[in-house]
Amino acid sequence: MSESRLTEHQTMHNALGGNWLMEKVLKAKDNSHREAYAQMNTEQASKEFLKALQIISVETGYTTVEVFWRFIDWAFWMTVAETRQLAEKLGIPSVVPYSIDECKTNWENAREFLVGKDCAKLFGAMTKIWTTRGLSQEDFLLDGVTRYGKKMDALMAKELGQYFTPSSVGKIMAELINAGEQNEDVIVEYEPCVGFGGLVLQSWFDYGGLDKPLGSRVWVCEELAFRTMKACYLQLSVNMVPAQVKNTNSLSREQFRAPFYTGMWLMALVQNPKACVQMTKYMKN
Repeated sequence: MSESRLTEHQTMHNALGGNWLMEKVLKAKDNSHREAYAQMNTEQASKEFLKALQIISVETGYTTVEVFWRFIDWAFWMTVAETRQLAEKLGIPSVVPYSIDECKTNWENAREFLVGKDCAKLFGAMTKIWTTRGLSQEDFLLDGVTRYGKKMDALMAKELGQYFTPSSVGKIMAELINAGEQNEDVIVEYEPCVGFGGLVLQSWFDYGGLDKPLGSRVWVCEELAFRTMKACYLQLSVNMVPAQVKNTNSLSREQFRAPFYTGMWLMALVQNPKACVQMTKYMKN
C-alpha cells in the first residue's frame, strides 16, 4: 500500500475512534523498521508462531490445536469488542449486537487456562506476529507446519479440520473473479463456504486492497463452523478487508447468530454512499 493511502486510512481510523486489531496492523505497517517481527521472513514468523503454541501446550497440558483455537477465541472477542466501540462512535451500535461486557466474558473465558502460568504473554506475542506480518492461513499454518514437522502438518490437517486452498489456486480464482469488474462503482463478492478466508484474501490482494477507494469492493462471507468463522473474521480484520462474516449454513440458509462486520465494513458503510446502498441491502438478507 502506498504511503499516502496508508496515511489517509490512518487519519480516518483515528478520527473514528480506532479498532484494537486494526490499530496494531496500522502501527506495524507504519513503523515496520522498528518492529522486530517485521524483519522476519515468512518462515521465521511461522516458526515463532508455532513455537509459542508448543510452549503454551507444554505449560498447560493442552494440545497445540486446543491452544490455537483458544487463541482464536480470545483474539476474536477482543476484536469484536473494539468493533462494537467503533460502531458506537459511528452512530450505528445496532450493527454490532454484542455488548462489551459479553465480549469481555468470552475473551476472559478463552484465556482462563493461562491464569497462573508463565506463558500468558505469549498470546500477545502471537497476535503481534500475526498482525505485523499480515500472515495468511497458508503463511502461518500451512507453510509453517509443512516446513517444521509432518506431525504438526497432520495435526493441522486432521485435528484442526482444515484443508487449505493452495495460494496458487486461490490466485488464479481471484484473477478470474476480478476480471472485467474494474469499472464498477461498488462490487459485492459472495463466498458461501469461506473457511479461513484464503480465497477472499487472494481476491482482496489481487484487486489492490487499500490502494482502491474505501468500499469499492466488499465481501459477504458465510461459514458453517463457528470457530472457523472466527479465524476468518480475524484474518479479514488483520488485512483490513471490508467484510460481513456470518455463521450460516449456506445450503439450508439457517443462520446461527447475528453477523459480524469488520471495522473496514463499518467505515465503508458511513464513508461511501454508493457502497452503503449495496451493503445495507446485503445486511438485510
